[in-house]
Amino acid sequence: MSAESQSFIGVNYGQVADNLPSPADTAKLLQSTSIQKVRLYGSDPAIIKALANTGIDIVIGTANGDIPALASDPNFAKNWVSTNVVANYPSSKIILITVGNEVIMSGDKNLITQLLPAIQNVKNALDAASLGDKVKVSTVHSMALLKQSEPPSSGSFDPSFGDVLMELLAFNNATGSPFAINPYPYFAYRSDPRPETLAFCLFQPNSGRFDANTKIKYMNMLDAQVDAVRSALNAMGYKNVEIVVAETGWPYKGDSDEVGPSVENAKAYNGNLIAHLRSMVGTPLMPGKSIDTYLFAMYDEDLKPGPTSERSFGLFKSDLTMTYDIGLSKSSQTSVTPAMPKTPVTPSSQPKKAAWCVPKAGVSDAKLQASLDYACGQGIDCSPIQPGGACFEPNTIASHAAYAMNLFYQTAGQNPLNCDFSQTAVVSSNNPSYNGCTYPGGINIFPGNPNNLDPIVRYTRSREEREREKQRRKERNREGRKGPRPTKKRIGTRERDRDRELLIPVATISENGGSKSSAPTATPTMSSSHGREAFLKVIRSWASKKFMTGCVILLPLAITFYVTWGFVHFVDGFFSPVYDHLGINIFGLGFATSITFIFLVGVFMSSWWGASVLTLGEWFIKKMPLVSYIYAASKQISAAISPDQNSNAFKEVAIIRHPRRGQYMFGFITSTVVLQKGVGEEELCCVYVPTNHLYLGDIFLISSRDILRPNLSVREGIEIVISGGMSVPKLLTTVDPSGISATRIVNFEASV
Repeated sequence: MSAESQSFIGVNYGQVADNLPSPADTAKLLQSTSIQKVRLYGSDPAIIKALANTGIDIVIGTANGDIPALASDPNFAKNWVSTNVVANYPSSKIILITVGNEVIMSGDKNLITQLLPAIQNVKNALDAASLGDKVKVSTVHSMALLKQSEPPSSGSFDPSFGDVLMELLAFNNATGSPFAINPYPYFAYRSDPRPETLAFCLFQPNSGRFDANTKIKYMNMLDAQVDAVRSALNAMGYKNVEIVVAETGWPYKGDSDEVGPSVENAKAYNGNLIAHLRSMVGTPLMPGKSIDTYLFAMYDEDLKPGPTSERSFGLFKSDLTMTYDIGLSKSSQTSVTPAMPKTPVTPSSQPKKAAWCVPKAGVSDAKLQASLDYACGQGIDCSPIQPGGACFEPNTIASHAAYAMNLFYQTAGQNPLNCDFSQTAVVSSNNPSYNGCTYPGGINIFPGNPNNLDPIVRYTRSREEREREKQRRKERNREGRKGPRPTKKRIGTRERDRDRELLIPVATISENGGSKSSAPTATPTMSSSHGREAFLKVIRSWASKKFMTGCVILLPLAITFYVTWGFVHFVDGFFSPVYDHLGINIFGLGFATSITFIFLVGVFMSSWWGASVLTLGEWFIKKMPLVSYIYAASKQISAAISPDQNSNAFKEVAIIRHPRRGQYMFGFITSTVVLQKGVGEEELCCVYVPTNHLYLGDIFLISSRDILRPNLSVREGIEIVISGGMSVPKLLTTVDPSGISATRIVNFEASV
């Protein structure tokens, strides 16, 4: 397929970095590739102008912070469109405007309710400029919108977002704008780091995941994720709304404690994804076409906070060279063959050299055993390493794993990506065969597979043969032999943890849709019995969930009512005895009197006379043992939340960097001091960081430049500490953007 016709390949161009090439150089680089679309997180005029007359489609965006103004002021939307679109179109081929990024999952209810009005105002501004049919408007969604995602055919959105989603989808449907999503199979593997999960995520040979409802076997994670969204859209009645993958990628580097980032994995994912798109196979629910897909990202963004992987998604380096080759260059279209069925790949005209897949030196037996189990579990013939086989001796895990890993590599058409095994193997030109044990190698060992289709599917042995082999291995283990152990079964759960987004759960599923099991086939009577049991189980599960839902809803109401009622009775008790003595028995009168009394005390104490009386009273209290300590502690806490914000109160909520990389601490600014040094003076803020609720903590003296000031009041900060962090807003913004750290965080939110 020619580069000119690959309009479905796009790239994200983030700018949270200080070492990016010039927009002009980036435009030239893009023209040398088969990338036909670029997505910007903002609307940088320099980049938009640099892409003029290149024929490259451009997606521009507005920040979440622009949504309130866009929603409330049509003139603001009109000026935004005039400045960023009208001034550049049509020389700069702008095709889509994304209003905000993952707004619905931000937790900001005001922002969510303003999203659609903002989109509509931008659309109206485009219509007024006669560009409404040429430039579409939409927003980008997190995969966490999905309540149900497994199997893909049962995909559905979270009902709590139903109203806002219905309105947005109605707009998408009426205007022909796409539903943009951010699926990342990388996060699926990170939460389930098994070899079979990695193969499923990287488009490599695997046993697939069976959807019992549609009888479809999914061969890669991305297709399953996208089809889950497709099913959710269909369930809401919007079958004609197109899907766009706004972000997807894989980091090539990470910290030592991160699972998954590597050059090999990143190259495999992005390269196989591009080959999958070029094949025009589509997804099982959307066959025969490739949806627009924007790879993340053009360059590394070195100013992003967080782990190393967050700064290591770039396809190109700042010197304009490739981080790794995935066949994007027009001058050398290196094809990375995706290992999946029904996707023909043109065989190379160059003869293959003999090559074998062998374990790397120093790999532990545990890792080799995992690779051995995986390879033999994919249907290859592992009988030569069974007792009596030509390659059984030496009877070691290393020897048996080497044979199985090489056979899997040869069976998969000698694709180097299939000699990875979680980075425990390498392709070698040295023949590891010995004595009577011959390791297959050299030219394709399956001459009946001329198109090099997925041999794992074409040459899988029968279920009976696999079961017999598993039984032989079980018997050998019972006899105490050290040969390859049977593949461990892992029962997948239907719902896994959802960290930056919700991902398709990965489970070991058989071809009939259930978990793999060695149980005998059920008779009709057994099936009927199991059907009744399953029905009762569903009813019990439904009733249990509804009961717990009722408890969750009523519990906070009951607690609130109980505490409020107790507080009213407590306060009412101060003056109600006086009224009872006078013969006045009106419930609530004592409470009203107490509130009035407290108010009058506040008024009196704010005066000079009141302050004098308070000072005299405190003098007497400080002379009393034990009582003075109780009063002092109580006064400090009350002063912290005082609306007067005197010198002893918490001044502001602060966020400071934790010594551990990528972590922050929550505290309060209590005062400022001036540090005199030999070279001058420096203003420092005294930051109190609670470590044991609110009354115990540490004190730090920090430069004001190194402090982030979130948009939280002192009361809100105290609520966060007292609640153990449960009341932290889902989106924090800073009110002091001058600091370096604050700038990085704001930019990070805008680009991810």
